[in-house]
Amino acid sequence: MTIIDIKKLERQYTDFMLIKDMPVYNLKTKKVSLSKAENEGFDSVAQAIYKPDSQEHMLIVADNINIEPYILYHEYTHIVDAESYAKGDKTKYVLSSGYTEYHASQIELLLMLGAKSIKDPISFRLSKNITTIAGEKTVRMYIDMKRNLAIDLFKRSDFPKNIEQLKTAIGILFNYWGLRSICYMYCEDFEEEIDNTAFIKYIPVSVFNTMNQLMIGWLSDALIDQCCKGYGTMIMPLIHKYHLA
Repeated sequence: MTIIDIKKLERQYTDFMLIKDMPVYNLKTKKVSLSKAENEGFDSVAQAIYKPDSQEHMLIVADNINIEPYILYHEYTHIVDAESYAKGDKTKYVLSSGYTEYHASQIELLLMLGAKSIKDPISFRLSKNITTIAGEKTVRMYIDMKRNLAIDLFKRSDFPKNIEQLKTAIGILFNYWGLRSICYMYCEDFEEEIDNTAFIKYIPVSVFNTMNQLMIGWLSDALIDQCCKGYGTMIMPLIHKYHLA
């Protein structure tokens, strides 16, 4: 993917999001292997980084493989959210991690489903095929894959071995909630498979249930604030319990 391609997608993204422009960001390219990209998903081919101290945004994108637009839409959303909710504050940036993973996944799935903008009143079924970096999948397969990945991480024998693994696992749970929310809003035949055993082993039931009920639909600023506080309530006790700081 060339810089021209990335900038073209950026313009399409701002139209999709109904916003005037993107925050300023630095662009860096890297090389990845296709096999690794397919195994690890979008994190391996693109990543948005924010530095609260300098309020700088960076987008790192692989330039040696074909990147599906939904991957960049996901990362663009991280940039927009960091600009909107962190505003140079390290604590706010950390606490907004859950929300931005949720929101970015909402946007990526909307695009994959063929929506023209975030206001497009789409309708779909779980059997609908979408194009992912790992090939054609049904919506059901895609959201189940994300949910199962979160479960697998929480079930690892060494979980949580470090803060990065913990953040990744909780982030993927929020990714699933974001995909799920689009299904609740627009899918004609969505029924959620419910088994939260792996999560409530580490997250108190009351905390998990509150967040599980909150993370549905488009969140208002007030609900985003609740989400950020809830994320802290989920992750901070585990950081202290397992001495990960």
